[in-house]
Amino acid sequence: MFALTIAQPTLEQLIEGEIRSINRFRRLYCLNQTEPFIGPVFLHAAKTQERFHSEHANKYPLAEFGCVVAEAVIVGCFNVSSIESGNIPAELNWLTDITHRGPFVLVFDHVTRLTNPIRTAGSLGLWEFDPNQTAAPLNLS
Repeated sequence: MFALTIAQPTLEQLIEGEIRSINRFRRLYCLNQTEPFIGPVFLHAAKTQERFHSEHANKYPLAEFGCVVAEAVIVGCFNVSSIESGNIPAELNWLTDITHRGPFVLVFDHVTRLTNPIRTAGSLGLWEFDPNQTAAPLNLS
C-alpha cells in the first residue's frame, strides 16, 4: 500500500476530523499512472516539528513524528481552479466554502488513527509502505 507524509499539526487535524482536505503543490501520481492517485493510503507524520508549537502539543497530545500514524482514503485530487468554478462532484461542494492555497487539493475520507504508530522514514509524494517492513521507502512519485 502507499503512504503519504504530512507535517504536524495538519496530520492531527485530519485525524481529528477538523479538516478533510489539504493543499499540495503538485498532483499525486504513483508509478505508471496517468491519472491522479485515488485510493487507500497510510498517513506518515513528518519528522519535522517546525510548525508544531506548544499550543499544538496541548491540543494534540497524541501527535507523533517520524512514523506512520493513520490510514485513510484519498477520494479526490483537484486543482483549485476546478473547485472555484464548481467543476467537482456534487458531494464535494463543501470544498467551495474553503480558501485553498493550492494549486492542488487532496480530499480524504475514512481517516483512522493506528493503535500503534510504526516508526519509519518518510518521503516526498506517494511512497510504497509495507507495515511489516520498516526499511526506507521507495519514492514512486
